[in-house]
Amino acid sequence: MLGFLLIIIGLLFIALIIFGSALGFGPSSLSTLEKGNKLQLAFAAEDYSSATEYLIDLAEENPWWTELWETAGETAYLAGDLLVARGSLEEAQRLGSISLDGKIRLGEVYNLLGESEKAAQTWEQLEGTAEALEKLAWLHEDNGEISKAIEV
Repeated sequence: MLGFLLIIIGLLFIALIIFGSALGFGPSSLSTLEKGNKLQLAFAAEDYSSATEYLIDLAEENPWWTELWETAGETAYLAGDLLVARGSLEEAQRLGSISLDGKIRLGEVYNLLGESEKAAQTWEQLEGTAEALEKLAWLHEDNGEISKAIEV
């Protein structure tokens, strides 16, 4: 009778593992949960460099969660890591999940990295947006292109 009970418990345990895996309670989900907790702590401590790393890891582990790339880019920008910000925002744009604010930020990053042509192209694509037009006008003025600034 004890042997039969152990077999039943063993079978239930195996069924639980299979059911949990089917629902996503596997190692990947645990890793995501752990990184999510670390991310929350990093934001609370205003440690944007670490937060960026966790966001990129989460984005790579969860390719369906494309919005993480833009958040990683914004966070890298806050951390002062413009190269990572550019890469993350470009990935968000490539995946088609970048917001209007993300596109404006990408233009800012390009400008800060000295890529004023890319900044101008990015902002020109957002013609109907007052903020993008303002940034574009300032860019032209900073480059000594007063007539273009006035035109914008």
